[in-house]
Amino acid sequence: MNKNIVLFGAGAIGSCIAAYLAREGHEITVIDPWFAHMVAIQKRGLHVTDPEGEFTVNMRALHVDQVKDVGMPIDILFLAVKSQDTEWSTRYLAPYLSTEGLIVSAQNSLNEEMISSVVGPEKTMGLVVSIPAAVYEPGEVVRNSAIGDRIDFQVGELDGSDTPRLRELAELMSKAGQIEITDNIWGLLWSKLGTNCMVNSIAGLTGLSLSPMCKNAIARKVMMRIGKEVVTVGEASGIKFDNIVGVSPENFRKLDTEGGPVIEEAILKMAPSHGGIRDSRPSMLQDILKARRSEIDYLNGLVVRKGKEKGIATPINQAVVDVMHLLDAGEMKVAPSNLELFKEYI
Repeated sequence: MNKNIVLFGAGAIGSCIAAYLAREGHEITVIDPWFAHMVAIQKRGLHVTDPEGEFTVNMRALHVDQVKDVGMPIDILFLAVKSQDTEWSTRYLAPYLSTEGLIVSAQNSLNEEMISSVVGPEKTMGLVVSIPAAVYEPGEVVRNSAIGDRIDFQVGELDGSDTPRLRELAELMSKAGQIEITDNIWGLLWSKLGTNCMVNSIAGLTGLSLSPMCKNAIARKVMMRIGKEVVTVGEASGIKFDNIVGVSPENFRKLDTEGGPVIEEAILKMAPSHGGIRDSRPSMLQDILKARRSEIDYLNGLVVRKGKEKGIATPINQAVVDVMHLLDAGEMKVAPSNLELFKEYI
């Protein structure tokens, strides 16, 4: 595949995808506003640590103000910025797309809605990424799962069709992890949204990494209530959910009866049995640690907005949004004790 492949946003997910594709011999360009990260990649390459070992790959790295040097046209643009940066990033890069060029969102939330509104569905491909990863130092990315541990990517056309370009993209991405082609990309995107609303937000509020968070009884109860609201809103919007945190949406509908123990057991199974590389920090916690504004308005906040459109109350998601706004503003501190604020909802 002789394609001009660009990753805009070289955080954890963007760096991971870029590294594994480059290792397979693809010409990759990464672009990011983090100057030190781009300089480190330019000088030393991108260094990856995963459960199978370490490797370093070279690739072209550009600062965001060097986009004009990317080389036109772009055939595949992976957008891996935070959701609040989706619209301007799409408009910024759209002129560089080739006639048949694609934008693929390697992000949280439902950014395909925004991207397709700018460039059209014919230039948008749906993608769900399930790689736990982190970047804490310039030029260094840590991947917390080995290729083969799980389904890493689910890819699909927005209209559910099976097309040659979908197959081609799936073949490309298989070099970076296990891939699944789907005709229900919106259902999978909503399912990931549910997981992110449950896991990302609570990690961000508490400062807890995955293992201690999942082992915390109050955190589990809060997460379960968040998930139920997501399923209620999504199904009212016509979404056919896949599993969320490993269990069917039916369990969230039956949360107060037989579904509750099933979900709680699934959350406990998410906790690694030991620390180290596999005890990951969800992305919102990583943002908090880096003093970056959270994506809360595009996760739990998105559920609240879509709930209002359907006349559905989402009190616990709204409470999560309200508290995270205070944390983003520096008016509260991240702490496990913040879970006490949600006891009235569980």
